[in-house]
Amino acid sequence: MSKMYYQFSPDNLNLKTAIGIREPNVIRIPKVTGVALYGPYIDLLPGRYEAVIRFDPGTPCGGRAMMDVCATVGAERLTSQSITAEEILAAGMSARSEFSCPRPLHGVEVRLFGDWHIQRWHHRCRDQRRNLRFHS
Repeated sequence: MSKMYYQFSPDNLNLKTAIGIREPNVIRIPKVTGVALYGPYIDLLPGRYEAVIRFDPGTPCGGRAMMDVCATVGAERLTSQSITAEEILAAGMSARSEFSCPRPLHGVEVRLFGDWHIQRWHHRCRDQRRNLRFHS
């Protein structure tokens, strides 16, 4: 089975943030409530996927957030889960969410929002059939 990768650096404006501060190769998330990550609004074929947000292991994190994956620019939620700093630490500084696309979907985004303190993050999404990664 073939795998496909999409990669986005933190500097790529297809990955958006409402509360983050863009710096070269990093988005810093301050100690405020809000949307830390959303985007990149890509089209996906039917299949099984895994969204992975990887956080900088050298930067402490705390708080709780909600991670979800949506299609049609937020109109159709594919998966959603609450995550805590403890869960991120236990998972090697990452948060994962599996989801399926039952049909071709447009405007797919990964969102991270909540009351949160993570200063740096890296993000990627993988498909078990086509590997889809986002880096930021």
